[in-house]
Amino acid sequence: MKHLRYDCMGAAYAGESRRPQEVMRELGITFERAIPQSMGDKWWLFNCEHGELPGFITEMKCDDWMAKQYRLPEAYKNA
Repeated sequence: MKHLRYDCMGAAYAGESRRPQEVMRELGITFERAIPQSMGDKWWLFNCEHGELPGFITEMKCDDWMAKQYRLPEAYKNA
């Protein structure tokens, strides 16, 4: 199971001004759940399917703490 981190500032520096969900849809990236992280200007996207990723979208891990803190399904843990 793969999870992604969308960096809004990185996207802006790359010239991207659309909402993250629009960009993801255009890139063919599907996801089951999205959680905005306003303090870090990022979005966390869970259970994703994707191909090639631009530099402002990176893979991330979900450990036990994150799963409990955000009340995520146990199946989301991949760290």
